[in-house]
Formats: sequence, structure tokens, C-alpha cells
Amino acid sequence: MKVIKFLAYWIITIIQFFGVYTYFNEVLDWHGVFGIIVAIITAGIPVVGTTVGVLGVHYGWDWTWPAALALYLCPYILMGLIILLYTLFD
Repeated sequence: MKVIKFLAYWIITIIQFFGVYTYFNEVLDWHGVFGIIVAIITAGIPVVGTTVGVLGVHYGWDWTWPAALALYLCPYILMGLIILLYTLFD
């Protein structure tokens, strides 16, 4: 179970990183190494990374608000279901 949590956390972090980097790169025009460094730091913070990532996906990738929110909230919902099923059938 620890491996699943570890992998899920890093998958979520990588997705947040690309959304956050898109926000800094496309919306704020922070190109180059500075944008990458700020995106790496920001993506590691759960609430801030999710918020900035949703903004990056919405404004940078031109997704709708529900689609952008689903991209970030579905992994947490799926992880909760996996933990629930694991505890029920363990």
C-alpha cells in the first residue's frame, strides 16, 4: 500500500508540475530556468500547486473549468477510493 501511495503522490506531483509550469510559462511569461524552478517549488505544495495548476490548465491549455478541476481532483478521489477498498477487503 505504501508503494501505491508513493506512486500516486508522484504522479499527481508530475501532473501538477506541468500545469503549474504552463501557468508560469504561458500566462505569466516566465520563460526559461526561472519558470522551471518556481514551478518545481510550487508544484510540491499541495494546495498551492493544485490551485496554480488549475489556473495553468484553464488559461494555458484552454480547458474548461470543470475539466481543469477534474484533472486535479480526480486523482485524489481515486486515491480515496483505493484506500477505502483496500481497507474493506484487506
